[in-house]
Amino acid sequence: MMYRTEDEKRADTKLGEAVLFLLREDTPVNEATLLLRLQQMLMTEKDAAGRKATFSAIREAEAALSMRKPENASGRAGAAFRN
Repeated sequence: MMYRTEDEKRADTKLGEAVLFLLREDTPVNEATLLLRLQQMLMTEKDAAGRKATFSAIREAEAALSMRKPENASGRAGAAFRN
């Protein structure tokens, strides 16, 4: 994959670190756990570059998840009414 900027590469690295942490801890990898882990990483980040990369990773994950929300929300609601 070609990155447009070094910041994108760092953000993707942070996303990968969060996913690997969840897998190692045998924690389900889903929207909530991924965002929670990234927020935990942001709170413990020591340097400005790391905080910036982690914050970018959070924004990237939230943007990707919000693009999917309308489909999932309607699917969940429909399932609730069918039961």
